[in-house]
Amino acid sequence: MHQAIARIYQALLSGENIAIYGDFDVDGITSTALLVKGLSILGAKTTPYIPHRLTEGYGLKIAALENLYRQGISLVITVDCGITAMPEVKKARRMGLDVIITDHHTPPTVLPPAIATIDPKLPHSAYPFSELAGVGVALKLLQAL
Repeated sequence: MHQAIARIYQALLSGENIAIYGDFDVDGITSTALLVKGLSILGAKTTPYIPHRLTEGYGLKIAALENLYRQGISLVITVDCGITAMPEVKKARRMGLDVIITDHHTPPTVLPPAIATIDPKLPHSAYPFSELAGVGVALKLLQAL
């Protein structure tokens, strides 16, 4: 959590453009809305991104990340997705995008190389309730800010 907070504060202070990359289900949409609203209240420049259910499908997509990069995004915060997006996060990093993953799905053994990963199901997580929905994880991130 501390690395995520530090990177978000850096983005806030330097006026960076932050994308909130959600999922197309109810959890992803509410997570995206919550984080966009909360970060906007703190003065962030936010861009919500929710992939099209039929044409893009679930999870981080390289084409979407490339499009966000072209729009001037420098930080992508995932909500309700990203925990298994190894090739996508690697590609984002090569493009110069920083990625913070917030998710609630079961993590793989090896995590994507994000700046920070927040997931109550991580083996080292000290959070006492591992069954939070994605929107709960997003709320905890905002509370920490």
